[in-house]
Amino acid sequence: MSDNLQVMLLAKELLKSLTQKETVDTTKYAQMTIALAFESREKVEEIVNTAVSLGGKSYEEPEDYGFMYHWAFEDLDGHMWAINYMNTDAA
Repeated sequence: MSDNLQVMLLAKELLKSLTQKETVDTTKYAQMTIALAFESREKVEEIVNTAVSLGGKSYEEPEDYGFMYHWAFEDLDGHMWAINYMNTDAA
């Protein structure tokens, strides 16, 4: 994702081999939301549009609060990703 941030997406079989816990059915249960902040509105749009083009689903319409721009998507496993840009000068 950046020089200081990496995300590893695992196949369900590999995840199951790394834990003794049962995995959840994300069509019924929300397991987590991953929130990440980026350097611009354009980067937020690039990430969400890329995720959707690769099979993800837009979770909601983009939200512009003036000081913060937010858009979210659901990945192929049903996990929610909140992608944000915050203008700290305007906050």
